[in-house]
Amino acid sequence: MMAMAGGIAFTLLIDFVFNKFHLSAHHFQTKATWKKTQTLTIYIILTILLLYPVLTNNFPVTNYVMGKVPQLYEFLAEQPPDIRIASLNIRS
Repeated sequence: MMAMAGGIAFTLLIDFVFNKFHLSAHHFQTKATWKKTQTLTIYIILTILLLYPVLTNNFPVTNYVMGKVPQLYEFLAEQPPDIRIASLNIRS
């Protein structure tokens, strides 16, 4: 679901940038200059958006908590694979 929402948001962002530059196209002298500027700008924005997760220190954030009771995990490993296990995340 999050991937779909991200794709929709990404598409809307690209559409906004394209329409914003399309409206200001009359400021350029030639269409060749306009096309080069538009293409370069879109590539720069896409590159920044795609490289942003790589530039952060903790992507993706998983918030996994390591358990400290190996006997519990051994017991759970012996259970049938179709059971459901619930837990409370209590950090002290």
